[in-house]
Amino acid sequence: MTNNLERPLIVEDLKQYTYCRRIVYYQRCTPGIRPRTFSMDAGKEDHLEARQNARRRSFVQMGFEQGRREFDVDIIAADLNLHGKLDEVVTTDTGEVIPVEYKGTNKVAANHKIQVAAYAVLLESARGVTVKRAYVYLIPLRKAQLMPVKPEDKAHVRGLLAEMAQMVAGETMPPPTSVRSRCAGCEFRRFCNDV
Repeated sequence: MTNNLERPLIVEDLKQYTYCRRIVYYQRCTPGIRPRTFSMDAGKEDHLEARQNARRRSFVQMGFEQGRREFDVDIIAADLNLHGKLDEVVTTDTGEVIPVEYKGTNKVAANHKIQVAAYAVLLESARGVTVKRAYVYLIPLRKAQLMPVKPEDKAHVRGLLAEMAQMVAGETMPPPTSVRSRCAGCEFRRFCNDV
């Protein structure tokens, strides 16, 4: 095993950590073993199509008329040891900065909420702005779902970052998710002998 906190944690790690902590354990403490799945490749294709369509989409669903879009925005916040690649960052004509995450699902899950809160924290650190809201764009529904980002959401993200860093530094395998149905389609299931 290798202790690899030299490279920053990524926002995707936070999303996975809230889904099942073991995913992050396997990715960080046993690197190079992650198998690719069909759903990973399909999700990548969905994102590309959604980004192309976003260039033509108005901002009406988000409650304003004018703004600027940036796509595939890489941001590193050294103070948080966090890196993220945002699907989209919108800057309104009033200067508000809003992260937008694309999802190939029909509803927003708890781990998606953590993900957009993490992007908010990342943008605040890297750009010196205050992020009060984010959107999850549900690709199948073609709908932008508002996600208010509160101070307690940002504090939760910071707490999860500390937990993850401790887990990786100690190379401590966490317990499996309590939602065992998640294990059925997990690419790491064969490594978990207790589920």
